[in-house]
Amino acid sequence: KWDGLRYFLYEHDQWLTKRGKQSAVKLGWSDLKATKKDNITIEHIFPQTPDCEYWNTRFGHLDKEQTTLIANSLGNLVPLSRAKNSSLQNDGFNDKKNNGNGVGYYNGSASENEIAQLEEWLPECILSRGLDLFDFMEERWQISLGDEQFKAQLLHLSFLMKAPTNES
Repeated sequence: KWDGLRYFLYEHDQWLTKRGKQSAVKLGWSDLKATKKDNITIEHIFPQTPDCEYWNTRFGHLDKEQTTLIANSLGNLVPLSRAKNSSLQNDGFNDKKNNGNGVGYYNGSASENEIAQLEEWLPECILSRGLDLFDFMEERWQISLGDEQFKAQLLHLSFLMKAPTNES
């Protein structure tokens, strides 16, 4: 529900494009600033209504509240064309990466390409990507959001953080 989400994801994708020295820009600001009924949507990689075996085996241990929090956390969101989003819907991660019919993250924006490089999409991946996005935010806008524990709270994923150990 963050008003700046589309712009933030656009900036991150542009940064990934430049970092990867890609010449083709696949995600334009004009596409993202359009209304929700237009071409670009914000995709939940782990779906809001997970109903396939892939998601159940990897996220089934979470309670209902945790499932909702993780589905809507920043690290689980990626800009995606409406047509691709409709095609992939609640598919498992392997099919979202490449459904075998020429549709998938592998041939999309720089953000999609980065996600497609992963073998699995697990709760820890969502936390890690969210923390990476916050690192980008801090660098881009020269702000400090706090330590990793606080960032996990901002992402509503502190339940995924390992408790500190008292090793002596």
